[in-house]
Amino acid sequence: MNLKRKIERKQKAAKKKAANRAVKEIGALMEAMPNGCLKCGSSFSPREHPEQLDSWRIKVSQVKAELTCPECQVADVATTN
Repeated sequence: MNLKRKIERKQKAAKKKAANRAVKEIGALMEAMPNGCLKCGSSFSPREHPEQLDSWRIKVSQVKAELTCPECQVADVATTN
């Protein structure tokens, strides 16, 4: 096996491993996601109401995930203006 091919295969394996690690981390964050709004506590159930995925704000950081309902989003905009 020539050196160029060996290097390419090693780089490809490293990229695949990094991508799998990222998917696993995101999956763990989504599993740990809260079930309601961070501010008012209204429930979030995207399996029962798929339209919630379009209207709710989902903020994912490296440590946690936060949900904000549409009503609280409007309240945030009103208080910042």
